Amino acid sequence: MINSSIIITAEKKEKFITKTIDSCIKQNYKNFEILVAYTKLKNLDILKKKFKSYKIIFIKVPKRLNNRLHDQLNKIEICLKISKGENIFLLDGDDIFLPNKLSFVNKVI
Repeated sequence: MINSSIIITAEKKEKFITKTIDSCIKQNYKNFEILVAYTKLKNLDILKKKFKSYKIIFIKVPKRLNNRLHDQLNKIEICLKISKGENIFLLDGDDIFLPNKLSFVNKVI
């Protein structure tokens, strides 16, 4: 069973998303999944090719809401329905995790 799910909501920050995904992959804790929810990513094929050896789930979410916050919450809600992790971590497409983030939080929990 997967212990943790990392949900990344990405939108128009394509130059940062690679760093965000890299920071997740480099975790010293390994029992997690990565879900990337997006409406539009120009470099999706490049991302999929670069990270093909990792289990990353890319989820295209149609834009239905004009408010950015509501749109982001919609992406998170869709990912939560797919997620298999007991613990949920949220990242924007331009955030990064320190390498020990998941192990630290899982120890505390």
